[in-house]
Amino acid sequence: MENHFFIKAPLCFNTQSKTLEINHEGEIFRVSLNGTTIGAVTSNEDKSWDLAGGELDQETVNLIGEGIERYYDEHYS
Repeated sequence: MENHFFIKAPLCFNTQSKTLEINHEGEIFRVSLNGTTIGAVTSNEDKSWDLAGGELDQETVNLIGEGIERYYDEHYS
C-alpha cells in the first residue's frame, strides 16, 4: 500500500472539499494542506477515527477518515 497519497475531503461540515496530502506512517495518517501539516488521525479498524495530533474537531477527523477509506477502497478493493 502507498505511504503517500492525496484525498479530497471537507475540513468541517458543509464546506467545500479540499485536496489533502496524506502520509501514512505506522498507525498514523499525517494530514497536510498546501504543504503544512494540519493534524494526524488514526484508524480504530472499525470505521471510526481518532485525532492523533493537531487541533481538528471530531467531525473533521471523521470526514478525513472517510476520505482515506474511500481512497483505499478505490485503489485496493
